[in-house]
Amino acid sequence: MMNTKKALIYTLAALLVCAPLPAAAAEEVPAEAAAVEASEAAADAEGKSLIEILRERRAAQAEKKAAEAQQAKAAEEKAAKEAADTAAKDEASKDASTSSDALQTFLANREAKKAAEAEEASAETEKMEKKEAQDTRYTLLLTDSGYDYYLDGRATRWAQLPHGGEQIIDTWVKLVPSGSMDAAQDGSYSYPPKYYLAHYYIRPKAQQIQFLSELEVTGGRPDNTVKGRGYQAQNWEDLIPDSIEDEIYRGVVAHIKQQKKKKSLKSVWKQIVGDDGPQNVHDALEEYLRISL
Repeated sequence: MMNTKKALIYTLAALLVCAPLPAAAAEEVPAEAAAVEASEAAADAEGKSLIEILRERRAAQAEKKAAEAQQAKAAEEKAAKEAADTAAKDEASKDASTSSDALQTFLANREAKKAAEAEEASAETEKMEKKEAQDTRYTLLLTDSGYDYYLDGRATRWAQLPHGGEQIIDTWVKLVPSGSMDAAQDGSYSYPPKYYLAHYYIRPKAQQIQFLSELEVTGGRPDNTVKGRGYQAQNWEDLIPDSIEDEIYRGVVAHIKQQKKKKSLKSVWKQIVGDDGPQNVHDALEEYLRISL
């Protein structure tokens, strides 16, 4: 048995000596020879052949290398997963930051848009109020010979007939070049370069009109020191149909009636709702409109 094993060892050694080996493998030859000697001793002790011992050692070494390779692969996979998780967290953080910035930008733009809309609405309201005030004060009576005749509602009032108790209308009419009273696009108003102010007394009871004075105004507002000729009883004029005076008379009287109706409705409504809102609508309707509910 020993002679056979030794012959096998010498045969293997001869093969190893004759075959060219890589540098790394050549360095392992002494170790391998020592391992063969150890295997021979183990084979003698265990009753196994040298080939079986060598196979077992090779299998153990292969299993060890496989385990080491598996551990290395697992370590690489773990490192790759950790790197991917870190990258994902960084990306998520970046996305969250970007989303937060986008939200802040959106909110800021929305607030700016609201402010711009509010400012635009305020400007539009102011323009409408100016135009409404202008339209409320002046009422177009007629147009003739390139001039517009406007009733000045703020300067029109009831007055007492001088030297008598009869109620007459004291009014001013503004004569401007046609179209010059139109408000500008921004609702502002500017005086025409030249216009006229005519002062009239109107006597509704007798359907008469009296021209008092006419002022020529240039460069803006009139001079308050200008005096008219004053009232004269003999200056009352009867109306001639379709004359300028007839148009002025009828326009002023219609305006007075309309204003009286508005004031009456406002007064009735105020009586109904009161200063602080509705009190008793049923009682108010019965009292003022004679409606029984």
